[in-house]
Amino acid sequence: MDARLDWSNDALFELAERVLPGAGLGGYALPEDIRFVFAEGAGARLRDVEGREYIDYVGGAGALILGHSHPAVVAAAQEQVARGLHMFGTLNAPAIRLAARLVESVQRGLRSRGYRPGPLVVDPRGGVNSEHSIKVLQQWMREAIDGA
Repeated sequence: MDARLDWSNDALFELAERVLPGAGLGGYALPEDIRFVFAEGAGARLRDVEGREYIDYVGGAGALILGHSHPAVVAAAQEQVARGLHMFGTLNAPAIRLAARLVESVQRGLRSRGYRPGPLVVDPRGGVNSEHSIKVLQQWMREAIDGA
């Protein structure tokens, strides 16, 4: 992109309205009078493209626990990026180790509540995962209602 272009919040929102459905990413949008374009974040603070600083009260999934740009997370991400980033559908050691940790953690939690869990189901498209999540939630709700 041309460095001479105006990269202010207003200019970027005008561009977003032309190139992004709903002028946003996903369903989240700030009200027009307080919206800004994120440039960087550290800890609980965000900075917009014009250099103004904000406190991140939303704490999205990526920054919820450790904040933005936590040094340990940055180092781990850089280490993995150097080894390769996208392995869609191909077995890789980090994915297998993560799945093992998730299965162990989820099954331990379920066993502590009297369930006998089966294997972890992973679907990169998300459809099967969503279906299984809904079934688990429905079962949990039935048991919670019956047990009340």
